[in-house]
Formats: sequence, structure tokens, C-alpha cells
Amino acid sequence: MSKEKLYNGNDCIDNQKSTSEADFKDDGSKRIPKEVSIEDGSSHRRLNRSKLEDAINLSHLEKLKQKFKEHDQDDSNGLDIDEFEHAFRSILTRNEDLSKEEMKVMFMKIDTNCDGTVDWDEFCTYMLLEYKERQDMNYVNETPFPNPFRFISNPHRDTIVGIGFLQALNRRGKDDDGPVVYSKTNGRYVTADICGTLAFWNSDMQLQKSIVLDEIRSDRGKKGKWILASENHNEAVMIFGDSLGQVGRLIFSSVQQGLFGSDSGKKTNQARRVQMHDILMGRVSGVKLVIQSIHTDWSKKVKYLPNYDAFISCSMDPDTSLYFGNIYQPGDKKASSVFSVYKGVNAFDISKDYIVSGGLDTVLRVWHYTMTNKPTAMMKGHSATVEHVIVSEITNSIISVSKDTVIKVWDLKDHVCLQTLSKLTFGVYPVTAALFHPIHHTLIIGSKNFNLGVLERTRKSIVNNVNIKSHRKCVRAALYNQNFNQVVSTSYDSMVCVWDLETGEKVIQFSQCHGDQEITAMTFDPTHRRLLTAAKDGSVKIWNFNNGALLGELQNVHREEITDILCCKNTFVTGGWSRKLVVYT
Repeated sequence: MSKEKLYNGNDCIDNQKSTSEADFKDDGSKRIPKEVSIEDGSSHRRLNRSKLEDAINLSHLEKLKQKFKEHDQDDSNGLDIDEFEHAFRSILTRNEDLSKEEMKVMFMKIDTNCDGTVDWDEFCTYMLLEYKERQDMNYVNETPFPNPFRFISNPHRDTIVGIGFLQALNRRGKDDDGPVVYSKTNGRYVTADICGTLAFWNSDMQLQKSIVLDEIRSDRGKKGKWILASENHNEAVMIFGDSLGQVGRLIFSSVQQGLFGSDSGKKTNQARRVQMHDILMGRVSGVKLVIQSIHTDWSKKVKYLPNYDAFISCSMDPDTSLYFGNIYQPGDKKASSVFSVYKGVNAFDISKDYIVSGGLDTVLRVWHYTMTNKPTAMMKGHSATVEHVIVSEITNSIISVSKDTVIKVWDLKDHVCLQTLSKLTFGVYPVTAALFHPIHHTLIIGSKNFNLGVLERTRKSIVNNVNIKSHRKCVRAALYNQNFNQVVSTSYDSMVCVWDLETGEKVIQFSQCHGDQEITAMTFDPTHRRLLTAAKDGSVKIWNFNNGALLGELQNVHREEITDILCCKNTFVTGGWSRKLVVYT
């Protein structure tokens, strides 16, 4: 047995005790992330405390640097855990929301040399490396739309105003009265222009047929935007907004007999006209009309929320830019919410928990349904008015289209831009309609000059995405870290990934840890704050796995594959195909 004294871990073991699993529990229950605010001038920015590092900007760094100088009372050129906590709490406005455990975890991530103190250089190094690895991880991810934009020949001769997807209906069982099930993949795309031409397309955007609706006219006094929503096959709600800022709801109770009575179900060569006055007077059976004045400007878009029996309307009105209200209880203040944006909201879309809006100020805002005062996140990148916003929870993405025909794809959770498409040959004509199908991963857009185009992934890419893989190569090992409640995994392509155990999300990854050599063994040091990896060529490296920083490399004694690493108190022991046990102290 040979012995090499190349690495000293005494300070790490003596100065910092390992954090137990109990430090991450609150009375045995799952810990729920809280919110804190960081002071920035006169305004307070709210954020999830798990994203504390993401919220630090240049002004915060300047304040922290000053705090490092002020709180380093013992002139040790570093802050201990108490001084570090005091420095951070001095820029927080809600101290009770940031627990000691949270501060302890952050301190341990930054204190890579385990000497019990954090100096300004360590803090800056941690922040820079963490952002670099996160950025590299985003670059590694597949581009949302790798294929070029494709134009499609179409029968439209005027502005395309609507694009939709009609899901195929399947009945369970042989009985025609059996329950109806919507297909998520099978169906037809439908495009419509302002003159009443409807075009029907298959899932590969091949034209099936087109029809022209007769007698399409618009009331100059009230131009509306309509949507039809239904969860019950005999009940439906048609929601519309008009140029007067009103939102109306047509509530149908006998859809199977026809939207406006039994006569509408008859086949005729002409479109049937139904007067709003007749509906208000109750002359049309099975239909109820409710009109509500909401905005002082045009209602730009309306959307139905079936889970809440509610609707959302947007307008350029700065006071009621977004309105969330109940369909069956108009005017009920307890069941409604108002969101205000200085220059109004031109477009929006919804997810399960959030509303994403865009408007004249070119900024995308993420709102929670119950928090109307301030958005939870803001995304900047467009240089023109945002005309369309699409949210897809299946692909975890936000798609925004601006007036200058620039398309941006954003990450729904991290709020970072993943791709920008700016060379669409629409000329000066803006995009007037957009639809994204998350299963087909297809974005269809139409323009004012009746052009129709598609952005899509290849069919092969779609099939591969069905089986989600954590690594590109075979997984070699996985370890649980009780300090940070994370799982660290490594694969044969020399990549290390760190995962949040509660959410299952990838926190960070760093590749080429040992060049082109396979990682064959991995373990934590006794404090569980550093990671040791060994490779097929006998090399051993020490990492700060929270930001991917290489802390050191041990002398290569084996020169052959290492099969295991053991940490015992203040020593590391490695063994492998060289038939040697090497002890590092």
C-alpha cells in the first residue's frame, strides 16, 4: 500500500459539522418555499427564496460588498455564519421569512474551502460560476424550433384572423350514446380569414378542404372577438368582447338541438341571422345573454377558464388591463380581480397557476391569479409591441410574437429566453394569428398579407421526447446529499447533474469533468459539501457541485481505472484495477 499526502481535509471536518436531515424538516412535514423581498431603492421585489441568488443584481452586489466590510468585525478577511446572516438580513425587508436553515445552506454552498468563513472573493466566485454553469446548461438543451420557417400555400385572400385545432371525437364502446373522449393528437387544424374563408388542414398541415361563409358582415359600432367554450356537451358558453370595452356571455343550455334553437340544426344554403335584441327579450330558446362593462378601451382578447367557471379579458385600458371574472356571477367583486399595467395589455395566455401578458411596453409579465399588485416575474427582450402570447405547460415554454414579427421562446419556470427567430419573411405585415400545438410541437402563424407559415420539430424528435432521459449516456452512480436535499448523478460521458429532490428539476450540470474519460466512481467528502469523482484513467478530482467549480485534483497514482472511493474522517482511499489502495490525507 502506498500513501500520498496531497490533500488536507482537517479544516473542513473540524470547522464545519455535517448538517443532519432534520435540519431540512419542519415538524416532519414538507417544507413549503416562502417569499422574501429584496430592497431595491423605494420598491421591493418579491421572489421565491429558493431563487434568492437569481434576484441579486448590481445594486445588491454593491450593498453586499459594503456589508462585507462593515460586518467583518474581527478583521479575519471573511464573515462567519453569524456575520454572513446579519449582512444578508440587512438588505432583506422580511427577516422572518428567511430561516436560519436557508442561510446555513447558502453559507455552506459558498464556503468551498470549509474554513468556516466566507470572504468577498468566495462569494463573487460562487455567483459567477453558478450563472455560467446554468447558462451552459441552457445551451445544452435542445433548441425548441431547430428547423427553418416553412411557408404554406393556402386559399386565403385576406388577413388571417384565427387558427384553431379541432380535436377528433371518439366514443367509448359500441353504443352511440357512450361517453365522448377528445383525442389530444388526432384532429384537424382550421384557419380563418376576415372575409369568411375557412381552411381545414390535417396534422401535417396539408390542405383538406376550404369553404366560404356567406353574408359575413360586421357591425361597425361593435366589433367583437369570440370564443366558444364547453365542458358539457349539451351546455356551452360563448364569450365575446367588443370595441366598447364590454364583455358578453351567451350561455347555451341545449347545444345538441342547435346553438340558437332547433331551426339552426337544419341544413340550409344561407347562414341564419340571430338578433341580439331577440336574445335579450327571451325570444330565442335555450340562450341567455349577459353583458358587462369592464374596460374603457377595446377588449383585445377574451379567454375561458373551465376549472374556475371564469373568464379573462384584456385591454389597453391602464386601469383594467386584465380582468378576471366569474361567468355566472357578473360584477361580483369577491369573484373578480383587476390587474393594472401602465400601457395596457395587448395579449395574454394562461397556465394552471399563472397569467402571462404582453403589451405596448414590450415587456412580458407573469402574474399569479391572486396577486394583482405586482407581477411575479418580468421578461424583457422584445423591441416592439407584443401581439401574441402562448403558454404551454407540456413543453414548459412561453412563446411571444411582437409586431415586428420577432418570435421568442422562453422557459416557463426560469423565465429565460431559449430562442429568438427574427428573420421571418413577412415583410412589414404583422402576425395576426398564432397557434401552438404542444403534442405535435408545431407553431402555426398567419399574417395580415394572408401568408401562413409553420415552425416545427421533426417527427423523429417528437418520438424521442416521449421517453425523457436524464443523461445522454449510461448512468454510472447517484448519491443523495442530506445537506442540500439534492441528488447528484454522473454518467459515462463525464457529466455530473444535480437534481432537486422535492421538485425533480435539474439544478445544474457540468460536463467534460475528466475530459473524454468515463467517470467510474463518485462520493462526497465527510461534510457532504464537496464531490469527489474518479475516472477510467485513474484521475481523481474534487468539485463544488453547487456551481461546478473544480477545487483540486489529486495525484494520479493508479494510472488505471478506479472502481471505488472511500472517505473516512480526514482521509480518502481509492482502489481499482491497478490493485493498489491509495490513501490521501
